[in-house]
Amino acid sequence: MMSTTVTTLAERFDALESRDNDTLFDVFVEWAIDRGLELYPAQEEAILEIFDGNHVVLNTPTGSGKSLVALAMHFYSFAHGKRSYYTSPVKALVSEKFFDLCQHFGAENVGMMTGDASINAGAPIICCTAEILASAALSDGALALIHHAVLDEFHYYGDRERGMAWQLPLLLMPQTTFLLMSATLGDTRDIIRQLEDRSGRPVAHVKSNQRPVPLEFKYSETPLLDTIEEVTRKGLTPLYIVNFSQRECADLAQSLMSMNFCSKEEKQAIQDEMDGVKFPTPYGKVIRKFLSHGVAIHHGGLLPRYRLLVEKLSQMGLLKIIAGTDTLGVGINLPIRTVLFTKLCKYDGHKVQILSVRDFKQIAGRAGRKGYDTEGLVIAQAPEHVIENIKINQKISEDPRKKKKLQFKKPPERGFVHWDEDTFNRLIESDSEALTSRFTVTHEMLLNLLQRPEESEQPMGYRALGELIEASHEPMARKSQLRRKAKMIFKSLRSAGILQVVPREERRGSKVQLAPDLQHDFSIHHALSLFLVWAAEQLNPEAPEFHLTLLSFVEAILEDPHSVLNHQKDKVIREAIAQMKAEGIEYEERMEKLEKITYPQPDADAIEAGYREFERLHPWVSGFEPSPKSVARDMVEHYSSFNDYVNKYGLERSEGILLRHLTQTYKTLKQNVPDQFKTDGVYEVTAYLRDVIARADSSLIQEWESMRYATEEEEVETGPQPLDADTKAFTARVRAELRSLVQEIAADNLEEAVGLVRNTPEHFWTPMKLERALAGFFEEYDHIVFNHRARATDLLTLRRVGPGQWSVVQVLVDPEDHNEWFLRGHIDVRPEVFPDPEERLFVLEEIGS
Repeated sequence: MMSTTVTTLAERFDALESRDNDTLFDVFVEWAIDRGLELYPAQEEAILEIFDGNHVVLNTPTGSGKSLVALAMHFYSFAHGKRSYYTSPVKALVSEKFFDLCQHFGAENVGMMTGDASINAGAPIICCTAEILASAALSDGALALIHHAVLDEFHYYGDRERGMAWQLPLLLMPQTTFLLMSATLGDTRDIIRQLEDRSGRPVAHVKSNQRPVPLEFKYSETPLLDTIEEVTRKGLTPLYIVNFSQRECADLAQSLMSMNFCSKEEKQAIQDEMDGVKFPTPYGKVIRKFLSHGVAIHHGGLLPRYRLLVEKLSQMGLLKIIAGTDTLGVGINLPIRTVLFTKLCKYDGHKVQILSVRDFKQIAGRAGRKGYDTEGLVIAQAPEHVIENIKINQKISEDPRKKKKLQFKKPPERGFVHWDEDTFNRLIESDSEALTSRFTVTHEMLLNLLQRPEESEQPMGYRALGELIEASHEPMARKSQLRRKAKMIFKSLRSAGILQVVPREERRGSKVQLAPDLQHDFSIHHALSLFLVWAAEQLNPEAPEFHLTLLSFVEAILEDPHSVLNHQKDKVIREAIAQMKAEGIEYEERMEKLEKITYPQPDADAIEAGYREFERLHPWVSGFEPSPKSVARDMVEHYSSFNDYVNKYGLERSEGILLRHLTQTYKTLKQNVPDQFKTDGVYEVTAYLRDVIARADSSLIQEWESMRYATEEEEVETGPQPLDADTKAFTARVRAELRSLVQEIAADNLEEAVGLVRNTPEHFWTPMKLERALAGFFEEYDHIVFNHRARATDLLTLRRVGPGQWSVVQVLVDPEDHNEWFLRGHIDVRPEVFPDPEERLFVLEEIGS
């Protein structure tokens, strides 16, 4: 029918003469066989149902080829000229699927949307996070041009925080054919029934327990390090050791440094792959040491750049041991031979309890590599005190006289729930728990429903929200609660000025609209976003510290980065103890004073008083208390770099948590603070945070954009306006980047400084070249000053010389305040010259006087 040299699905489709469903099915099966993939019965059944136009719920074990079924849905949709979406709970998996689908269909036919970036958004195949699809469902509903949707890791439907994103598309997009996939779905009869009722089409439930690589289970009563040594000695690696805290991961990895897991050749292969990889943060040196030993850690406290490196090295088969948290169960593709549970209980955000069957099976299912292993191994450690007591019993049996000397270990008093081998067996043999609906209503949901196009003739705003509540999978009693909450939300948005009632004579359909003076990207994502808007109106923008006070309110509505705050508190306590000892304060009085110490909370009284007044005006806000803190503000006030701040508080193991908080603060400043409150100081703070974040860990968009599309129609969406269209924001960003550059030059970090300029063929800088250019300055002065004066705005001259083109002069401050030396350069943000908005702006031309 076609040449055997045609390999991609897109090419095979182009070569077809007939495109009926039977032919398409045969083509897909032949393509899979040519790639050495033989379909399992469950795969074939699911694909046939898709090609018959039915919804499919696919419940098969990890490693049983659910991704191939998803690929079949994309192929079927693509072949019929339709649009298909793939969704996942994590951005890393979205990007992984994006590249995979680009190989099968051509990069021009695949796009990606994650909330941070949008690439080729008009493509017929889109990879996105589940929240993106949920947002499209709210905005466009039955008119969304999404004909097929793969909802991967569908067990997230029952997630307390995010489960609603997996339910909304099922409720609002009856035109879409769904593939719901997970290894741990449990009882889905209610979900299937409701999907059939909403769409009017059948749902095929395809379930199988057949694993390509069967699992062996073992309960271990030997010490953890002995268990690890046995696994590695038998060659049962790669080994994933499951801990349930980031500290345990790091401590375990450190303890493994005394053991040797890799040959010289294997260590050299790891070094070769890490050549050129930067580890710029304080914890980076530790990460590199672990990796050089064939050992890695993997958890949410790591910077994304380090997690991605671990995943890359693991996929190459170079790592022997990964000590990580249970994040591996989300579907990230790490090849694992053996999974070792250090515990069978964990803190779930509310209390410590035995793992759910779903959590256990999600993690255990990662064991066993298809094509490499004949079986996977899952080990559960007995509780540590039980193992110790077994050793004590052995000693007593060998010498009964030791019974009086040896004391049996007691279980931990906190953070522990007992488990034993029977617990382990129950987790192995039981079915996953039934999924529970997590539907709720939010301010952001109502805003999305209000922004539906009027010409769509779909219900909008409050009416649409009421209908959505009625359609939800919640019980009737819960729906009544949600209707009352929706009414309060509507009233609060209107009283806050976010919504306006359209005068009767101006109506074209909708009675309510968003306030016209809100910026285009205004967002209400946090529960206390309206409190922030209200508080900004109460503050005096002319006050010298308005930008800092506003920043305090921003941080107060965000989730606490507990690890960072605990380290702040520890430092404050250490300093207070030293001070009180120096003052001769007695121990009892010191302890009494220490009880009252907490982490820094500037403007806490103003935040508390403001919240109480807001609560009086908006009773619905009760239960969403603000939490005053100072992380971003602390950094701003001391103009700390990311690394300086990590070192200051000992946050090496929490770099990812710090970065996540700074990112949330930055996004909230940009999207939740209305433009009328963005003074020059607020712009400066926003630009500073953006620069700190970019230097700590550049966005994945740089990796995504490195893949050049094969057509002339490549388009990376970075926003509707030129980069310098908002002059205030652009100027603030330039100042922040130049200040960082001067800060590193002043600290003699020339290698870091070179990374903060945009090198071009005409102006290419190295540390040595930069040192030579600064030689004249240091002949006159012994150091460059970097203090509050050196950050003054009058030291930077920024002048537009053409569309998207700017000249830049940054004055260097010397100890005698002559200030005759300067950095001179230019910025060119024209799209044809500057395609990546995440890159550094400043091209350094000379350092002179």
